[in-house]
Amino acid sequence: METTIDMYDQTTRSSGNTIKWENGTKLFLNFSNNGTPITGVAEYDANEDIWILTYSGNLDLANKVEVAVYYFTEYEIDPSGKNVLLSHKSAIYSDTDGVYSFLSDGELRIVAHLTPAIGRVRFKGNVGDELTIKGISTNYQCNLSTNEVKYNDFELNLFVEEDGYTPYVYGKISDIDNALVLYHKYCRYEKLCDTNVLRIGKSGIMNIPTQENHIGWDLIPLPPTIETISPTDVYDKATLNGRILSNGGNEIMEYGFLYGTDLAELQVYKYTGNNMTDFSHTISVSGDSTYYYQAYAVNSVGKSFGQVVDFTPPSDIPTITTVNVSKITHGSGAKYFCTFYGKISNLNNSSLLDYGFIIDREVGWYSQTQFYSIPFNCTYGGFYGNTNAETIEVQTPYEFSYRLTFESNTEYPVIMIRAYARNGKGIAIGDMIVQDCVW
Repeated sequence: METTIDMYDQTTRSSGNTIKWENGTKLFLNFSNNGTPITGVAEYDANEDIWILTYSGNLDLANKVEVAVYYFTEYEIDPSGKNVLLSHKSAIYSDTDGVYSFLSDGELRIVAHLTPAIGRVRFKGNVGDELTIKGISTNYQCNLSTNEVKYNDFELNLFVEEDGYTPYVYGKISDIDNALVLYHKYCRYEKLCDTNVLRIGKSGIMNIPTQENHIGWDLIPLPPTIETISPTDVYDKATLNGRILSNGGNEIMEYGFLYGTDLAELQVYKYTGNNMTDFSHTISVSGDSTYYYQAYAVNSVGKSFGQVVDFTPPSDIPTITTVNVSKITHGSGAKYFCTFYGKISNLNNSSLLDYGFIIDREVGWYSQTQFYSIPFNCTYGGFYGNTNAETIEVQTPYEFSYRLTFESNTEYPVIMIRAYARNGKGIAIGDMIVQDCVW
């Protein structure tokens, strides 16, 4: 069987090229057979360099009877065997005016010149870009008995691959209004297409439009696209977070949060002005109550809401352990030294307000109880921090220490230590360790 095929390249098509067929390539045939169509398949055997033809029925022995020849890519055959199932990735090459005849030795000869039956286009953008396209009618079925190719106008979802392009889309501009609609980064773009776009056999590239550069496309504004982000720093206060994913092609006029403990009566906190960044708002909360909130944003087209997020503030005090107390060491005169060690193993999702040691001292003829809070802007036992914040941020488990210098009117002072930690829910106190002096 003699066959040539016109192939696409990136921008146009060349003609008259003889194809080197791959082994197993199939061409689908529809013999006119003087009004009694017969379908068949020719499969290429690269080892023998021949086409193996199968068909069902009796072909007309007359010379040069018409035959339609099809070559498809990215296809399947339906269970009936009568239809080729296609997609927007399917190219179609055909010659509906091919001819067949039987040679004197009984060999069947088919002559066809395959050319593209549809156009194709792909889109250029940044790797990973996602876009949705409407307005391209793509193939979905070819009936081999009737030579009828059917199209649909389904929405297409495409991604820009590593080469900076989407895969080719094979089809034609929808006959409805010749409009191509593209959604990219939550914005809508429209283009009225002339007859040259996706013309049969034409191959082209379109740049994906953006708000900054959409030459040839009309930007049709949409309401903003907004996302509610999980809260942070949830203790006696909580920080609500939101993100504006897109302004929809129009400046943001207002944004903020709806929040509260009753979904039916949410309070509003709003910011005015344009914004295209993450935003937040801090509210006071109390334990054992569930809070709901959602971010929102407004432009001139409309108002959009993020998903509703709920959270419950913590209601437990920290978990604290008095780890160790060193022996009391005598310095000089009435001065003594001692180091204590504590460990916070769990904050219970609460913000630390202060921590340290409760010290009970027997200094001869009297006793004294005192809180020693570790300042967050000082260094004790290798610890350093900042006390200017409303809360103290640490990673648990967290170990801390304090070296105490004190005076005693007895040569054998006794010290009793309990580590403590405090949050907005209360104070947690570790077990007491009693220590005496070693000379």
